[in-house]
Amino acid sequence: MKLITLSLFIFSTLGFANRLDLEKYIKLSIKNNPAFAEVDVDKEALDYIVDQGLPSREFTLSLRSENGYNADSDDNTTSTSAALSKSVIESGTDFTISHSRVTRPDTRENVTEIRLEQSLYKNAFGQNVRLKKSSLLTQKDFKELESEEAREKLFSQILKTYLELSKAYRDFKLAKALENEAIKLEKNVASKAKQRVATSTDLKRAKLLVLLRKEEVLEKETTYKTLKNQIEENLSYDFTSFVESDSEKLIKQLTTLYRAQEQPSWASTRSFKIAQLRDKFNANEATLLAREDSPDVSFIIGYNKDDSSRFSTSIERSETVVGLKLEVPIGDTQARANYQAAKLNHLKSNIQSRKDALEFSRQKTVLLNNLKQAQGQLSVNQSKVKLTADIVMEEERRFSIGRLDLDTLIELKSDYASYRAALEQSKLIYGMILIDWLELADNLSVEGLL
Repeated sequence: MKLITLSLFIFSTLGFANRLDLEKYIKLSIKNNPAFAEVDVDKEALDYIVDQGLPSREFTLSLRSENGYNADSDDNTTSTSAALSKSVIESGTDFTISHSRVTRPDTRENVTEIRLEQSLYKNAFGQNVRLKKSSLLTQKDFKELESEEAREKLFSQILKTYLELSKAYRDFKLAKALENEAIKLEKNVASKAKQRVATSTDLKRAKLLVLLRKEEVLEKETTYKTLKNQIEENLSYDFTSFVESDSEKLIKQLTTLYRAQEQPSWASTRSFKIAQLRDKFNANEATLLAREDSPDVSFIIGYNKDDSSRFSTSIERSETVVGLKLEVPIGDTQARANYQAAKLNHLKSNIQSRKDALEFSRQKTVLLNNLKQAQGQLSVNQSKVKLTADIVMEEERRFSIGRLDLDTLIELKSDYASYRAALEQSKLIYGMILIDWLELADNLSVEGLL
């Protein structure tokens, strides 16, 4: 006896361990769905978007050594040089220090140069770099918001799949219940046929009803198991039981979230912020590309030290260098084309923002109307099921005393089955619309449901 009790306990414990509830489903979906991992990786990559887009800040060391050989004499030449450069990108300043040594017959050159170059027009005191950095930060901001949008979209999809699984499971259970009811009716008719109260035709009709119900069970079982197997594959988790009540719990939570929030406006949505930031980014990019095709003037200040000897004459000279550098692009068709393309991208972002606003307004109107209809239909279907259940109970009693024919009872039971199936469908539709509405309002999150 103790062994049997222990076996039953172990069996029930294992069954409970492999039970799928809403919380486990959500956590496993997020953990094992590669789409969530992809979104997280893309978001992590945004940490490097600024450094990738800006010029490098490192020091650059350049070393060079050359030897020249004269075929007609032993008068060879040696040349070595070293240069260290650094760009201060925030101020648009380039700094270089170099030293070169050249040895030729009767000549020895030893020159040190220091240069500091400051842009005064195109990148005046680093204005381009600062604008580029601002542009990249803006890009990072709207990409992060897009990442949140993508994650919310994935979350809405897994919730919808959960509701579909719940409906498939309840449809299967309903089909089994209807089959049992049909079998019970068949037994009742068989009993009446033995008493010659029912005809052989009535018995055949009852048997036919059982076959129809078995056919529905096969169909609903296949639908449920197919979806179950797909979900088990996605979750990397095989479950033996399913917490049916959690779907009702989910719909109640979604309804509570819906009732607790105000109707969203376009200006309050994440999509609106994305549109604004994208427009700002495209405007900055167009400005930067416009400057690419403009001339530049740079101020140069430096220092030269020459400690050389030429033809037995020593030269020692130090001098300060001050000057200007002018760069004028001529015929840069690529820069002009890039600028025109950037202008068009800016224009397209404005158009897309308007399209998104109109689409938001359309979706909001459609969802509100659909939600109102779904609530009404759910209430109607619940009432139809309840009333039909009472009618079936009364009519079964009438049939048992011979005051109702079998055809009428079968038709009534078929209606009852249809109403119960319609009720399950209306629950699914109502839950789906709630999910779409909360997603539209940026109010659908894991934290809000667990």
